[in-house]
Order: sequence, then structure tokens, then C-alpha cells
Amino acid sequence: MAGALSRSAALAAASVAAVLLTVEGGLRLVRYTPRRFHAAARLVDPRWRLLLDCYPSNPRGYFDIDLRRPERRERYGHLAPLRYESLARRTPYAIESRYNSLRFRDVEFLPKPAGVRRVMVLGDSFTEGQGVKEADTYPRVLEARLNASGGARWEVRNCGRRGADFPLLFELFEQVLAFDPDVVVYGMVLNDADQSDAFHAQQTYVNVGFWSTVPVGLTDGETNRLIERKVSELRGHKSLYSDSYYSPEEFSELYGGETYRTVKKRYDPDSRLLDLYAKAVQRR
Repeated sequence: MAGALSRSAALAAASVAAVLLTVEGGLRLVRYTPRRFHAAARLVDPRWRLLLDCYPSNPRGYFDIDLRRPERRERYGHLAPLRYESLARRTPYAIESRYNSLRFRDVEFLPKPAGVRRVMVLGDSFTEGQGVKEADTYPRVLEARLNASGGARWEVRNCGRRGADFPLLFELFEQVLAFDPDVVVYGMVLNDADQSDAFHAQQTYVNVGFWSTVPVGLTDGETNRLIERKVSELRGHKSLYSDSYYSPEEFSELYGGETYRTVKKRYDPDSRLLDLYAKAVQRR
């Protein structure tokens, strides 16, 4: 009985392998190229009062802004009149963020109402809520839960700012004290630690990149590629948040190489997860 099951399993595995090999062979014969998935993009006005985080897909139907619709073009086209159509094709789904005069994703901060306890939440993009609707940011969720518990009235202000870490977070802390908070919360993540002058003196990073293809050049990404080469000449590193066009060899040399492969092999020995090159450059 066991032998028969083993033979059946082996036959099934061989059949699946044969089908997959046949499909792959056919795709290679017709020179099929998988679709390249583009990274996120953004549109922002010069005063940083309105920002759109834009994405190439909408698998859960969460993003309720489709930049391809005429009414959206009329509403947001002024943010990037020269590249709006390109972004609408590449990254049509968007989340809107609106900011106050302090560049926090919240209403203007007014004097604290009588009988209200005020919470100021500091942090980076996780606190600001990059990529989620304003009502779903955790400061808004915290405010709703505090007020649902009964008793005191609570007001939670979102003081997150994308890209903020120490020492900027400490400067923001001193800034929000002027608004009479009862509680100040730090929304900390691992990359927010204080970075000393000695640490920065050892770095040669250039934080430069584009959230889309630069619309200049004969081919897709041609100008991006020229920028990558220049940044490498200056011994810098381009932000991987932006679209990248490195070759595998260049990417390995710049972003971890053997060290990254060692870590990947240790924690993902079966390669169940895509590697960094597949995500950052191939956009898989």
C-alpha cells in the first residue's frame, strides 16, 4: 500500500514538473517578458498642505482615489501638470493627506478646550499614516477608543512627520509643548535612534531618488540610470524608495553583497521570500 502511494506521489510530481517545464519552454520561445511593477509615487503641493501617495495596484479596493478619472484629474492635476498623465498610467490609485501649517497631518492646533485632555503623538511615517486614510491612522483610532471608554474627554493630535527621527523628533517634542499637552507619546520604530556626529562622519550616503521614471530620455529609466551612475561616482547611495535600474552586480556591490546573502541564507534558507533586488529593482 505504502509503495503504491509513493509511486502515485512520484508520478504526480513528475507530471507537474513536466507541465511547468513545458510552460516555461513555451514562454521562452515567444520571448515573454513579465510585466514590471512600478514603485509608489507621490504628488505634493509646494506648501506641503496636500499630498497624494500613489500606488500601481489596489488589491483590497482600499484606495478610493483613481487618478485616471476626469474629476480626479480636474482636482489634482495642478499638483504635477507635466507628469500627471504619466503617474496616472503607472500609479493610478492614491491616498490623500492634508496637513496643517506645522506640516502635521491634522487640523490647525487651537487652544485646548476646557475639560479636554490633549495627547500629542510624535513619530515618523508610521505615525503620520503614510499609505492609509486619515481616519485609519493610529492617533485617530486611539482618540476614538479613549472617548469610547467614557469618563474624560480626549483629543489626540497627530504630530507624525514622514522621515523624522532623532534629533528631529526631539525638536518636534519641544515644538508641541507650546500646545499644552497632557500626554506626549513617541511612536518609535527601530530606525529612529539618535544618530551621533561620529556616526554621520562615517557615512557617504546621498539620499536622492525619484518616485517615478524621470520623463526625459529615449527609453524608460534612461535619466534615472545616469543619476545612479553619478551618485555612485560620488560614493553615494540612492534611496531604494525610488525607482531603481541597477544591474545585479552593481546592486550587490552597493547594497550589502555577501553580507546580505549570508543573512538571507540564515533567515530564509528556502528562499520563500523575494530578495532585495527583486523587490527594489525588478519591482516584483
